[in-house]
Amino acid sequence: MKMTINLAGRSAVAVRFFIALAVILSDVMCATVAYNYCAFQWGGKYEGWSAPPDVAFVSGIPYAVGIVICLILARVCHKREQKQRER
Repeated sequence: MKMTINLAGRSAVAVRFFIALAVILSDVMCATVAYNYCAFQWGGKYEGWSAPPDVAFVSGIPYAVGIVICLILARVCHKREQKQRER
């Protein structure tokens, strides 16, 4: 007697989860970069910081990497779900 596990439903949930996580990460990235940009602008104007406000965009790099990873994982789960449906 061979036991089979239905993973198609789990893959669909995983696809939605990773896409939702990518959207949330993009929103948090925008908020973080905007806050840091304002902080660097204020610091340069009133406290004499030497770094330009454009340095704030560096804080978005980890979020961008996380977004790309989530989208790749969503694509892999989507392909896995399609293979499960073909069987």
